[in-house]
Amino acid sequence: LILLDSLLQEMHYSDITCSVFVTQLLGLLAAQEESPWLDPWLDGVEPSTLELPILTIPESPKVGAGSLVGYLNYKPENEIPKLFCDNSPEMEVCCQIIDIVPGGQGKAELRTKVELDFENQTSVEPSCYFYIGITELQECAETSSCKTLQLKVENVNDVPPMFVEYPSTGTFQIEEGVMKDVIFEVVAEDTEFPNRGLQLTFQTNANDVPFKLTETSPKHWSFGTTEPLDYESYRFYSFTFILQDELDKYDYQLTSNFTVTIQVVDVGDTSPEWTKICRSKVIKENFNLDEIIFELRAEDVDSEGNTIVYNIDRVTNQVSDFTEMFDISVDSDSKLAIVKANQNLDREDPSIQGSFNFQFVISAREIDNCVENCDTVDPLSCFLRLEDENDNYPIIGQTEYKVTKDENFKQDLFAIEMSDIDQPDLGYNQYEVSIVEEEYRSHFAISDTTPQGNRTITISCIDDFLDYEQRQTIAFTIKAADAHSAAPGMSSSARLLIQLQDVNDNPPEFEPESYAAEINEDLADLVQDQYGYKIDVLMKATDRDVTAEFGTPSIEYQLTGGEDDTPPNLYIVKVEAEAGQPVAYLYADSKFDFEQKQTYRLKVIARDQNGSGQNTDEAVFLLTIRDVNDEIPVIDTPTKEICVYENNPSLWPDSANCNFKGLELKGTDRDAGSDLDIYIGWEESYAFKDGADVINKDLFKETFEVHKVSDTTIQEITSNLVVSSAKFIDKETVDFLFLRIYVVDKNGVDQSTSVLLNITVADIDDSKPEFSSPSKFTVMESFAETVEETSQDVKITIVDPDQYVEQGYTFSLQEMDDTPAGLYVIEQDPDDLKTILLSTLTYLDRETLTGVLVYNVSVEDLAGNKNWNKVMITVEDMNDCTPYFEPQDYTLEVVEGTESGTVVDQLKGLDEDVSGKYNAESLIYVITFNEKNAPFIIEKSTGEIKVSLAANQEIDREKEEEYSIIVRAQDSNGNPGYLETNFNTDAKVKIIVKDIDDTPPTFINTGKYEYVTIDNIKTVGTKILDFEGQDLDLDSSFTFNILEKEDDFPGTIQDSSLILDKSLKNPEVMKNFSYVVQILDNSGMKDELTCSLYVADVNDNSPVFTYPPDGIDIWVNDEAETGKPLVDFYGDPVNVTATDADVSPVFNKVTYDLSVSEEAVRQWLEINPNTGIFSLKRSLTLFPYPDPDDNTIMIAVQAHDENIANLVRKNLKLRVDRDYPPKFSQDIDLKEIKENTENVQLQLQTATDKNNEEHPSIDWVDQDICYFILEGNEKEVFEVGLKTNILHNVQTIDSDCGLDCQRYVLKIGASNNCDSPPNPEDLDETGIISVTIDILDENDNIPVFVEGKRSAGVTTEDTSNTILLQLQALDPDSEDVEKGLTFSMNTTVGEGSVGLNIPLPFTLTSGKDDVQIKLNFNPNSNMKGYFNVAVTALDNIGHTVTTELKIVMITPEDVCQFSFGNSKFEIEEHQNEIMKVFEEYFPFSFTIDKIEGTVYRDDDPDITFITSHFLNSTTIQPINKWSVMVEYDKVENRLSKQLYDMGINLRLFETDHTESEPLFSVSMTILIVLTTLFGLMFGFLLTAYCIRTNNLERKVKAMETVAEADTNLSKNDKIFLSALQENAPGANEYAEEGANPIWQAAMESNDFDEHFKFGDTSSLSSGDSILIGIEEQNEFRDYKDLDVDMDLYSKVNRKYKTLDEYQAPDETKGVFTLSSGRTGGGNPLYESDGEISS
Repeated sequence: LILLDSLLQEMHYSDITCSVFVTQLLGLLAAQEESPWLDPWLDGVEPSTLELPILTIPESPKVGAGSLVGYLNYKPENEIPKLFCDNSPEMEVCCQIIDIVPGGQGKAELRTKVELDFENQTSVEPSCYFYIGITELQECAETSSCKTLQLKVENVNDVPPMFVEYPSTGTFQIEEGVMKDVIFEVVAEDTEFPNRGLQLTFQTNANDVPFKLTETSPKHWSFGTTEPLDYESYRFYSFTFILQDELDKYDYQLTSNFTVTIQVVDVGDTSPEWTKICRSKVIKENFNLDEIIFELRAEDVDSEGNTIVYNIDRVTNQVSDFTEMFDISVDSDSKLAIVKANQNLDREDPSIQGSFNFQFVISAREIDNCVENCDTVDPLSCFLRLEDENDNYPIIGQTEYKVTKDENFKQDLFAIEMSDIDQPDLGYNQYEVSIVEEEYRSHFAISDTTPQGNRTITISCIDDFLDYEQRQTIAFTIKAADAHSAAPGMSSSARLLIQLQDVNDNPPEFEPESYAAEINEDLADLVQDQYGYKIDVLMKATDRDVTAEFGTPSIEYQLTGGEDDTPPNLYIVKVEAEAGQPVAYLYADSKFDFEQKQTYRLKVIARDQNGSGQNTDEAVFLLTIRDVNDEIPVIDTPTKEICVYENNPSLWPDSANCNFKGLELKGTDRDAGSDLDIYIGWEESYAFKDGADVINKDLFKETFEVHKVSDTTIQEITSNLVVSSAKFIDKETVDFLFLRIYVVDKNGVDQSTSVLLNITVADIDDSKPEFSSPSKFTVMESFAETVEETSQDVKITIVDPDQYVEQGYTFSLQEMDDTPAGLYVIEQDPDDLKTILLSTLTYLDRETLTGVLVYNVSVEDLAGNKNWNKVMITVEDMNDCTPYFEPQDYTLEVVEGTESGTVVDQLKGLDEDVSGKYNAESLIYVITFNEKNAPFIIEKSTGEIKVSLAANQEIDREKEEEYSIIVRAQDSNGNPGYLETNFNTDAKVKIIVKDIDDTPPTFINTGKYEYVTIDNIKTVGTKILDFEGQDLDLDSSFTFNILEKEDDFPGTIQDSSLILDKSLKNPEVMKNFSYVVQILDNSGMKDELTCSLYVADVNDNSPVFTYPPDGIDIWVNDEAETGKPLVDFYGDPVNVTATDADVSPVFNKVTYDLSVSEEAVRQWLEINPNTGIFSLKRSLTLFPYPDPDDNTIMIAVQAHDENIANLVRKNLKLRVDRDYPPKFSQDIDLKEIKENTENVQLQLQTATDKNNEEHPSIDWVDQDICYFILEGNEKEVFEVGLKTNILHNVQTIDSDCGLDCQRYVLKIGASNNCDSPPNPEDLDETGIISVTIDILDENDNIPVFVEGKRSAGVTTEDTSNTILLQLQALDPDSEDVEKGLTFSMNTTVGEGSVGLNIPLPFTLTSGKDDVQIKLNFNPNSNMKGYFNVAVTALDNIGHTVTTELKIVMITPEDVCQFSFGNSKFEIEEHQNEIMKVFEEYFPFSFTIDKIEGTVYRDDDPDITFITSHFLNSTTIQPINKWSVMVEYDKVENRLSKQLYDMGINLRLFETDHTESEPLFSVSMTILIVLTTLFGLMFGFLLTAYCIRTNNLERKVKAMETVAEADTNLSKNDKIFLSALQENAPGANEYAEEGANPIWQAAMESNDFDEHFKFGDTSSLSSGDSILIGIEEQNEFRDYKDLDVDMDLYSKVNRKYKTLDEYQAPDETKGVFTLSSGRTGGGNPLYESDGEISS
C-alpha cells in the first residue's frame, strides 16, 4: 500500500499514462518479493554482543564514540542501508547513538556516534529500524527491506567506590607508650555494584609500623595500634588509605583514598644518648695543658631535653691509673664535654712502663626528672695514644775504650754500645756519631753514623794509617749527638786508644837495582865450576825487618823473565856471604845463539821469610851475547824481474820502458869475519824462446856482466849487473832469460847464497803498419743540415807491431771503380796517430748515390815501412724524423708496496716517418732521467712503465712521496731524434706514491729499555720503564705488547709503560728475565725486540726467627752437663733458627749472639754464632733466678745479616712446671669495622694458659681455651669462634641505626670450660678482655625529603627572586652530613597552561641539606595554569631522591587573605601549625604565600595578614576565593576556636586591607544574588507551579511514605533522604555545594554559558521549591535534549553529585534508586508521567 500510494502521488504530479503506471507497479511488486539483505543481515563486533534482535554495547570507556559495533550485510547491487529516525523518543535515541558508515561490497559498518553512559541510558532499550530502498517508513513490520534491532547498554565499572564514614580531621595525636585498639573506623560502599566486595589497604612513610587495619564486618574496618608508640623511633606517621573495588569482566578496577597523620606525643622516658663520641687521638708528651684532648656530647632525645653532667670514671694504660691527671668540663655554648689534662705525661716515665695507649671511661647522666630509668647512658670509652718527643740525649756505654792491634789492622777496631731512650715510633731515638778530631776522620770509618735506640757501632781504619814503623799508639774522641736537636747537652763522647804491634810488612831491597854482563855466544869466555858456567856478577838484596824470620837472612832469590823470556840454559844460584848476607850469581849450562838474540833483559826476585813471605823486590839483569863466525851470507836485489832490449844498446830508444841501465846486487853476512864476492853462474842459468828451452847456452852466455862497486865492510858487498859490451842478446833467439847470481863468503867453508833473475827480452822497431779496421763500411744518407756532423764519416785504424818506436804515419786516399771524386777527404785524428777519418764534403743522399764507394787507402811510418788497404763504403737510407710525445707531461699514481713487475701505466710516442722500419711502430722507449733512483723501468717495445725494485728496495711513501723520470722515445736504431727537428722527444713523468699502512712500526731509543735493572723492593703497580716507537705511515698509531715471556715474568704493558704486576716479595725474586716486546700498528705490521729485565736483590730484610715458634717454653734439665750443647726434655739441642728473606747469599747469611741478654744469662749460656745452638757454661742449679718460684730464664737472642743494622731479637724461655688459668695479655682491644661488611672475620686477642706452656711431660695434652661474649652483644650482632676468638657478624652491621650502632663494647671471657659461658664473677680480671669496635660509616643511604609543603602559588604581586618554597632533605650518612647534598630541578608546564613557556622559570639556592625555590620571572595576569617541578637531591656518591611539586599561577580572584590579631613574629612562629589547622578544616590544599605585619590601627594595634591560596588537590586548579568564603562560613567558629587555643587570634577573611570588618557575610552575598535571580524567574515559574504542583507533590509524598514505612531503614538513610528533600533548586547551574545536582549537566551546553553565569555558585539555602515542574520549561529542557555523560562529568568535577547517587527506601532491599520505575539507578524526572509504565 505504501508503494502504491507513493506511485499514485508520482502519477498525480507527473503525466504518467496508465500503462506506464501498471508497468512500474508490477516492477515494484516484483522487487519486493526478493529481500535485499543477506543472511545473517547483521554481524556483531567485540566487545559488543549480538543475540538477535538485541545488540548489547558496553558503556564508555570500554566503547567510545566512533567505535565499530557491527556489520550490516546486504546485496551489493542494492543501495546502502539507512537508519529510520522520526520524532519519537526511541527513534531519536537510535539516531543519536548509532550511525551507518558505508563499507563497500555489500557491507556497512555500524558505529557509535557518542560515548554511552549506562547510568543515564540503561533504562532505554530502543528499537532501531534499518531499511533499504523504501522512501517513507512509519514502522518496520514484516517488510523484507526493513530490519529491526533493539539496542542495550551494558554497565562497566566506571564509578569509584566511596567512603561513607571516615576520619574528617585527618590528624590524630597519641601519647607514646599508650595502646589504642581503635583510633577510627571506616565504612565504605560501591554504589554501582553494591553486591561486590571492597578492599581497604594503607601505605605509610615507615617500615614495620605498630598499626593494624581490621575488617570488623563487610565494608567496615577499624584502625588501631598493635603496640605502644615510641616518640624517639617515629614522631609521626603518615597513612594513605586506599579503597579498591573488584575487577569487572573488562578488567576495570577503581580506587578512592584519604590521608591520615598520626602524631606521637613525647613523654620523658628516654635515657640520654651519645650524639658526639670520641675517636682515638694521638698527642705528644709534654703537651700544652690547655690542649683539648676529647670533645664529646650526650643529649636527651626527649622533646624537652634535660641537663647532662659528665664524669671521668677512670683513665688507665693497663699498668697504672691516671684518672686524677685529667678533668672534664662542659662548654656553655656548644654543650660539648671537653677533656683536658691537669698535669703532663712523660713517655719515659717509669710509671707508664712502655704502655702508651690510655683508655678513658667517661659517663654521663641527667640531673633533671624523668619518668623512670632514664637518667644514665652507658659509659663511653675513649682512647689516647701518647706520642714521643725528642727530650733525651744519646749515651755512650763507656767514657774510654782501649785495644791492642797488629799494625795495619782495619776492621772493627772498637765495638761501642750506645743508646737513646726516646721511643722509635717517630724517630726521636736517632742520633749522629762522629769523630771529634778532624785529622782522624779521613783515616777511620764508623759503621753506623745515624743509629737509633740501643745500638753497637764499630770503628774501622780505612787506610794504612796504623803503621808500626810510623807510630805505636793512636788516641782520638767520638761523639754521639741527637739527630733532631742541636740544643746543648743533647750529646755524649768517649776517648778511644789504640796500641800497635809489629808485623812483617817490609819487602827486601836490591842494592843496586840493575845488573849487566857480556859473554860469547859459545861460552868460551866463562869459567866452569860445580854449578856450571858462572857469569861473574854478584847480586845482593837486604830487608829492613830486623828479625831473622822476616829480615835479610831470610831472603831467597828467583830468576824469571822480565821483558824477555828466561833462556832455558840460564839459572840462578844463592850463596852465603859474610855476616849471613845471602848473595846470588847467574849460571849457564849450554851455548847461546848470537844471530837469534843478542841481549836478554831478565828479572831477579828477592823474597823474604825464606821464600815463603809475601814481601818481594825485583832487580833487572841485562845479559849481552857476543858473535862468532858461523852464519851463511845473503844476497839482496831491488827486483828479480827486468826488461832488456835486443841488440846493441846504442840502438835502443831513449825513452823506452826496457832501457836497462843495470841492476844493483848487494851481499851481506852477519859474521864479523866474513869476506864476500858476487858472480854469475852461467851453468845454472837458462832461457826460453816461444815457450821452449834454449838448449844452446852460447846464445845468451856472456851477454851480461857483474861489476863490483865497493866493499862497505867485510860483512857487505855491492855490485852492478850490466849488459855486456862485447856480446848482445837477440830477440829472435831468446824471449826470456833466467840468470843465476851468487854471493860467497871466501873466509867460510861452503858459505854461499844465490838468487835467480827473470830477464825479458824486448823488441825494437822493424815492422810495417797493418790495417786493423774493416774494409767494408755502411753509412746513412744525410741532408745539407748534417754536413758538419760525422754520421757519414768512416774511421780507418792501423796497428804497428813495433812497440818502442817514434810514432808517425802518412796516409793517402784514392777513388777507385768510378767512385765520384770529392765525396770524402782524409782527416787525421789529433788524439790518435793510428786513426784517420774519411769525412764527407757534402751530404749523401741514398736516392742519388747508388752502389758502393770504393777507395784505396795507404799508410807509411817514420821508418819507411808502407802498407795499403781497399775500402768499400755502402750508403743506406736513414731515419730522419724524430719521435715525440703528445702531451709532453704526465702524472701517474702507484700504491706504495707495489711489487716488481706491476704495470703503472703505458706511454705512446709518435713518429712521422712513413716507413714501417722507422715510424711509431718501431719506437723503443728509454728512461733518460731518473730522480731519486726511482724504482721504475719502461718496457722498450710497449712503453709500459713498470715497477722494478732492486734488492732490498721497496716503494715506500714514508721514504719518498713522489718520483720524477724523463722518458724518451727512440727509433729502432736507438737514435732519439738526433736531427733535433722538434723538441717533444722527451716526456716528463711524475709518479705519485699513494700511501697504505705498509711501514711497520719500529722501536727507537732502545738504550732506555732494552737492558734494565730494578731492585726487588719495587711494589706492584710501579712503572718500570717506557717503550718508545715510531711509525712513518700517515696512520701512525701503534701499541706495545709482550710477545714472549717467562711464566714468572713480573711485568705487563699498559699503554707504552712496563708496569710491575707481580710482587717481587714472598718469595723474593733475583733473576734476569728475557722477554720479547712487539710493537704492532693498526694493520697488523709489527716489529719485535728482545729485552732483558734484571731484578736485583736489596738487603732490605732483617732475619726472621723461624724456630722455636713464638710463645713456647723450652724445658731443660737443671742438671744438664756444662761445656756441652744444651738439650731439652726431648733430647733435642736447644737452639734458635732465623732465616733471611733476601735471596742473595751475600745478604741472607745469619749470625747469632747473646749480647742483649742479661749478664747472668751470658755467664751461664753461650750460643754458636753460626748454628744458633746453645751451650751451658755453668750448672743451672746455681743460676740466680729473679723469682725462686718461677724458675724462668729469659734469653734474648739477636740475629743479624751482613748488614748489622738488620737486627732482630727473639726472647726464649726456659721454664718449670706450674698451674695457671687462661688470661689475656691486656684488658682492652680496639677494632674498626666498616658498616655493611659481609662475613667479618676479625681476629681478637687470644688468651694464654700457662698450664699448656709449663709442662715438662712429653705426653702432655693441652687444655682447651674457649671464648664467650659476656656483655655488650644485646643486639646479637656478633659471635666469636669458640676456640679461635675470631669475631664474626651474624647480622648486617649498620652504623646508621643510632649512636649505639656506631660503637660496640664487648666483654670477652676465656675459660677452660667449653660447655657453657662462665659467670663473669667467677673469672679473674685477666681472663676478660674489653673489645671496643667502632663501626665506620659508609655512604649507603639514599637522601629523604622531609615531609612538608609541596605546592606554592605565584601571584602578579610576586617578583623575580621571590622565595616560593623551602625544602629539606636528610641523609644520615656522615659524609653527606659533613659535605651536604646537591640539589637540582626539572620543570615542566602543566597541561592546559597559558603563557608559561618560560625558559628558566625558577632557580635553586642550596644549603647543605635544604634548598630554596625562587621565582625567576615577573608574573602577569595573562599567565594561567601550573608548573610541575621535580626537585632531586644527590648525595656524594650518586644516591638520588626526587620529590614532585606543584607551583600554580594564582589570579587575584584566587588570592585569599586572612587577618590575625597577632604580631608577625607570632604568626611566623606558628606557621606550620596554622597550615595544618586550615588543611584540616578546608577540603582544599592550603598554601601560605606571604606574611605581612605588624600594621597598626587605632582600634587594634597588632594585625598580621596572611596572603594564601587554595588548590583542588586533584586538578591542581586554584579555588576561587568566593568558594573559599562559602567553606569559611561553615567552619569559621570551629576554626577560630582551635587557632585561639594555640594563641592565634583569627579576625577576618579579608577582601580588602582597608576594611576593618566585612561588609557582608558570604551567605548574605549569595542570598542577594539568588533573590535577584529568583525574582527574574518568578513569572515563568508561577505558571508552571499552578499546573504541575499537585502531580509532583503526589509523587514525592508517595516516595516519602514508602521510605518511612520501611522499619529497617537506618538513621543515616533517613537523614540522607531528609537532606534530599531540601535545597534542590534546578536553577543553580554553577552550584558547587547543595543537594540538587540535576542541572549540572547544563554546564556542558552552550545555551547557558553566557546567560546564567551571574555568581550562581551555591545552592545552599536556595529555597524550598522542590521539583516544581520546571522540567517542562524550554530553558531547562537541556537535561533531556543534550547528550551529556553525567557520570563522567561527576568524576571530573568531584564537587558535583548526580541524583542517582541518592537513594530512597525500597520495600525489598531497604533502598531504591530514585528513577522512573527502573531499579539500578536513573533519574526520576527523566520521563514524564505516563510515558513509561512502572
